[in-house]
Amino acid sequence: MKSSLFILAAAVLASTIQLHAETIRFRAGNVLAAELTSRKIDISGIPAELPPVIPAKPMYAVVTVKLDRFRSISIFDYTLVASGTEFPCVAINSGNGFVHTDAPISDETVQLLFITDALTSGKAKLETHVLKCKLAPGKDIFDVKVHFSFIGSNATKSPATIPAEGIIEKPQPPKPAPAAKPEDKNAGNNDNAADNTGDEQ
Repeated sequence: MKSSLFILAAAVLASTIQLHAETIRFRAGNVLAAELTSRKIDISGIPAELPPVIPAKPMYAVVTVKLDRFRSISIFDYTLVASGTEFPCVAINSGNGFVHTDAPISDETVQLLFITDALTSGKAKLETHVLKCKLAPGKDIFDVKVHFSFIGSNATKSPATIPAEGIIEKPQPPKPAPAAKPEDKNAGNNDNAADNTGDEQ
């Protein structure tokens, strides 16, 4: 009986998680996941003559995307604007680890890596930053807001483990302020009545 209840609870929890999960449409396809981690991510292929600038306290932002048919993507196509600062894409992962490469990737699902500053990123469980398209200079029509989940020092998910329906958490709207109770209003009226009675005396 207990095992049946556990299975039922797990199923309800899984369905609840999927209800809050979503993808975000961008110019080349769909963003399936966006994660922030303080765990160092190894990058191969970094040129010795021009290494990427890495903040003193780095925060690793990984964006997993599913490309539309006949689309490709490279590290030069997008930057990430986090807390008003623009960070370049430093590596791309198509399943064999993150690589700093000039070549465009046309695999169906890939990951883009941005290294942001931990002084301004990773301060909340859910943060919204902007994936900025560099293919249309001077225009922001292809820029999209992406909701990042901060996962602490945990490793980010690999492309193969992320479902097609995405795992991006949607920010919950703020709860409305509680309405005043009727007795509170009556209490105020009673106070006024008492004050008026005192004036008549």
